[in-house]
Amino acid sequence: MPTSVALTTHLLVQLAVVLGACRLAGALLGRLGQPQVVADMIAGFALGPLALGLLAPPVQQAIFPRELELAGATVAHPSAQILHVLGQLGATLFMFLVGLSFDSGGAIRHLRTATTTAVASLAAPLVVGGLLGLALAGGALGIAASDDGWFGPHIPAWQAAWFLGLAVAVSAFPVLARILEETGATRTTVGTVSLACAATDDAVAWMMLAGLMATAGAAAHLGVLAVAGGLAYVAVLIALRPLLRRYARWATEGGDALRPAAVGAALVLLTACAATTEAIGLHAVFGAFVCGMVMPRELTAHLTGRIAPLTTTLLLPLFFASAGLRIVTDTLLDPSGWLVLAAVVLVAVLSKGGVSALVARWSGLSWSQSASVGALLNARGMMELVLIDVALRAGLIGPKLYTVLALMTMVTTFAAAPVFALTRRRWPASPASAAPVAVERVQAAPAGTS
Repeated sequence: MPTSVALTTHLLVQLAVVLGACRLAGALLGRLGQPQVVADMIAGFALGPLALGLLAPPVQQAIFPRELELAGATVAHPSAQILHVLGQLGATLFMFLVGLSFDSGGAIRHLRTATTTAVASLAAPLVVGGLLGLALAGGALGIAASDDGWFGPHIPAWQAAWFLGLAVAVSAFPVLARILEETGATRTTVGTVSLACAATDDAVAWMMLAGLMATAGAAAHLGVLAVAGGLAYVAVLIALRPLLRRYARWATEGGDALRPAAVGAALVLLTACAATTEAIGLHAVFGAFVCGMVMPRELTAHLTGRIAPLTTTLLLPLFFASAGLRIVTDTLLDPSGWLVLAAVVLVAVLSKGGVSALVARWSGLSWSQSASVGALLNARGMMELVLIDVALRAGLIGPKLYTVLALMTMVTTFAAAPVFALTRRRWPASPASAAPVAVERVQAAPAGTS
């Protein structure tokens, strides 16, 4: 067993490699119009079996060992566990930032377009993705789902359908906000509608996933307790909002500056919330997300400014690296893996991006504006990776489906920025499309996250 000194040295080497790869990828992909967070995701995947493991297996195993022989048994390597835990901390802080950035104002300002597009961009993937999940779980594609690493053992078809529908329904709200911010399109109609749709879809999808995770692989009474505990948790946080408003007034008594102790208090609440939902079987990310949603809005910019830099520059790259290590390259050597990957990508693009674009067009936007909305909502980024990580740890999906969904995430997220840039050139020059609209909170989105 490695000593604590050896593990510390190993972790520092991993940090240097991961952060260096992210900076290099950012410099290269930035020329293609990709935000840094997309480069971080690509770099994290490349450090795993998908690239470095194929090109230089001994180097990849030396830097990122997955297993250790101990007393004649194979166990998880401590360095892999440390990397995973730090990545989970990054995911928890990220979901808190996403909750902080939730904005209902955008939907109100463009009620008809935002509402219809949000409903369609969530409902269509849930239905079409659910049908694909049923087909995969039922062996309609000629694949033994539970016996071949697609879904966990004894997962019923309805849970498989529910999860796959959610997996193609989520959007990368913060990466979407980052693309809009870097292109100066945040305050346009397209920007406001896209942000409102993505925030609404993700909030609903995460609540639905919480219900699914509460019952996946658990006894009936445990599922009921998890759901009841989750509802009680949300109710308690809502009841605490008057106290949180008093906390906000105390935290900003000095004017524009935030009291130093206020950030520490927010982190205490965040970690307590995450630990609570983890203990009741709903996972820490749900607690962090809801905690961010109920925080007073006047604290959004302050807390984001303090928490986001370390989260996005240090912890999230570690999450991406940990996620990349779970890729199973055998999936791509199996013809069935390519068949499922093609089906998932096709369903994801058509049911999310395609339907979103068509409904936005029906709601009054031009074809180019509608295509921009579809391209932005079709990105999945970190939101999808957190979702499939939760499902893999819960035993809902197997390593092969994890691999397929991770690759789908990379494809759809990578395509978002160039497709948006291409369609934006064709936006009509009219006040409705190009003039800024009032957006109070989207600039408080966690810049640099996905």
